[in-house]
Amino acid sequence: MRGKAYYAIGDADLAKTHFREALKLDPEHKGCKEAHKLLRKVLKLRGKASDALKNGKWELAIDNLRELVESDPSHIPNVLPAFCDLSKAFSQLSRFDEAQQEAENAIRIQESSPLGHLQLGKILMAKEKYEEAIRSFKV
Repeated sequence: MRGKAYYAIGDADLAKTHFREALKLDPEHKGCKEAHKLLRKVLKLRGKASDALKNGKWELAIDNLRELVESDPSHIPNVLPAFCDLSKAFSQLSRFDEAQQEAENAIRIQESSPLGHLQLGKILMAKEKYEEAIRSFKV
């Protein structure tokens, strides 16, 4: 239960620790095994996406980030940064319409997301929509 709570608030390290401890006591606990498996998948995808972004492998980053979002679409601590990173990757590929869509997805999830508004503003600047960009930056 604690592992799931830590996962829900976005503390993957503590969640992982609690899942491992629980699995030591009951290795066949179905709920704990499934949650630990999901956490490992999310961490693996997040790591791959981060490496791809750092190395400028935009298409690989996009694939990993989309898979990350699909693995647990309701988990805001993972999905929100994933949408922002998707937007950055699309921007680097000069696919500004897709980049704008991903930034808007981030804002849709959390209206007050500074990352989403900042990324949207940057994209709108690249698209030469300056007034809209200013509105996005002001939020």
